[in-house]
Amino acid sequence: MKKVSLLLMLVTAYISGCATQPPTSEVVKIAPPERLYDQSLLKPEGQRNIPVKITRDSGINGILSTAFLKIDGKYVTWFNVSEEVTIYLSEGGYVFELLISSCPDSPICINTSDITIKSGFDNNFRIKMEQNFELVRTKT
Repeated sequence: MKKVSLLLMLVTAYISGCATQPPTSEVVKIAPPERLYDQSLLKPEGQRNIPVKITRDSGINGILSTAFLKIDGKYVTWFNVSEEVTIYLSEGGYVFELLISSCPDSPICINTSDITIKSGFDNNFRIKMEQNFELVRTKT
């Protein structure tokens, strides 16, 4: 009975440890600006003046993979665990695409989302790295 209890406790700890969560402000790191393929996205300019913050979750799941972000078919940047970047976009609809480095050519490692960016709305997103990774709109 003790062995079963111990095994159940270890499995539970492993599963809960694999879940990803938004990094706390003490842990989050700003992705280096030189990683941006288009440096102009770092500063507002003309119609492109809405801040869009994207943060990759912390946690063990997906720790060995890099998450690449493409917007409308163009590479924007890549993220390690607990990193974030703020870029500036104009109001409108975009196709955000996440690619995971561990299997970049497999459809299972590509997630595409239609995103609407609007002034006055929360344009903050997190990259969840769970069983199926996804881009989720958040309030913070």
